[in-house]
Amino acid sequence: MRLAGTEVKMLTNINIPELQWLDKVTDADYRGWISHLNQAWSNLTFMFDTSQLCQDCSSSILPVSRPFVVPGGRFQTYANGARMYYLNRSQPPFLTQMVQEFWEKTGDQDFMATALPYLDKEYAHWMTNASISVPDPKNPKKLYKLNHYTTANTAPRPESYVEDFNTVNNGTNYSAAEKARLYADIAAGAETGWDYSSRWTKAKYPAPDQTENYEMLRTINTANIVPIDLNSLLWNTESMMAEWYTKFGDKSKKSKRKSAYYQTQAKKRLDAMEKLMWNDTDYTFYDYNMTASAQSPDFTPANLFPLWLGAIPQRILDDKDILSHVYDETENALNKFPGILTTSYYNTTMQWDWPNGWPPLSYVAMEGMRRIESYLNEENDTKKNYTTGRGTSIARLSYTLAERYAASAYCGWYNTGGSIPGILEKIENVSDDGHMFEKFDVNTIGVSGSQGEYVSQTGFGWTNGIALWIFDTFTNLTAPDCTKTITLNI
Repeated sequence: MRLAGTEVKMLTNINIPELQWLDKVTDADYRGWISHLNQAWSNLTFMFDTSQLCQDCSSSILPVSRPFVVPGGRFQTYANGARMYYLNRSQPPFLTQMVQEFWEKTGDQDFMATALPYLDKEYAHWMTNASISVPDPKNPKKLYKLNHYTTANTAPRPESYVEDFNTVNNGTNYSAAEKARLYADIAAGAETGWDYSSRWTKAKYPAPDQTENYEMLRTINTANIVPIDLNSLLWNTESMMAEWYTKFGDKSKKSKRKSAYYQTQAKKRLDAMEKLMWNDTDYTFYDYNMTASAQSPDFTPANLFPLWLGAIPQRILDDKDILSHVYDETENALNKFPGILTTSYYNTTMQWDWPNGWPPLSYVAMEGMRRIESYLNEENDTKKNYTTGRGTSIARLSYTLAERYAASAYCGWYNTGGSIPGILEKIENVSDDGHMFEKFDVNTIGVSGSQGEYVSQTGFGWTNGIALWIFDTFTNLTAPDCTKTITLNI
């Protein structure tokens, strides 16, 4: 048996162009680090190569012919798992965002026309396999159609077989039906991308006698949670497809019907999200819990996905006094902990909870803040100064989070041996050459995250990409002294 990752090889002829906007990074240490970081893509670019497999050996790999960028660490295949055993579950549907980014970068209309049926197919998967009817708590005869994560899985996941088997069988006395449901919810929890989190578990704190973190998963309830982030992503797909069938379709009656269908679907979904998931008291969206027939009133950055994607009911958009408060709890979270945005307030020992902060979630927060700041300043004839409940501008919130993210990634790299010839000397008594972490500890800037099914990984694609985006978006960022405690207040 060969080690995982032997079916891929790193490409060695990658030419990474210099960043065109690098000169606007005024801090010399940050500028040198960002230039160095940009070249790291060559270390993350691979192709499939099965020549090292033994003759007549089978493989679970699902190869593609083109090169691809991997996240790093243990994730050595594209799409977070190009393996046959992942075919019974998906991942959060970000394909529409990828296509949109490609369109904005290239303006390739032929590509967009070609992409439409593939996006149709992905959307059909979610509507066919992962739809759920949610009764209105105030009028149970009224049903809303939304989506959740669910799988037809009845056994341990191949990639985490031992962990899943122990979760379900070690010291338990479950019936066959209970075991099947637990295996299904564990696999669905992996499908969420938040594997694992208090969002999916009934228990929010470890039992006093807990010895293994997988014990928390025995209360997992994934299929009964209607996630706000998933439904925001599907609303965005519906909205974009309505627009794209008009713009890139073949102008036939079928294309017009498709556009109208998606427009109707987006309207129905946004209405359901407002009725079931928006909380007027807290100025935020929440997940909806089918078991409790109520919202899950916990802060997580998932609540911010509608703000990032624009899935905001018109009544809220039209009331800027409400809109100015949608990041109130986010500001509270940033005041509680000095690092990037926490994933939750619960210490469950699972990795998608406190004390971890995940780069993509901080990106969603920052980009959403920029959108909401733009809404607030749009047609602001009264010149009213819209702020959070604490009196902070949302622009200030986004800048502070950008500062903290940049400092966390930079100091995590520097404190593990990162250096730049002629600019930044390597720290003494460190043998490594600098690591970019997949997640961070929100209690201390520059420290890697922890907990979960595996040790924190390095590499790391999304951490690198968001760092580059920050320096292309925000100005006047100053590199901290990583040998000291770093405090970046709002």
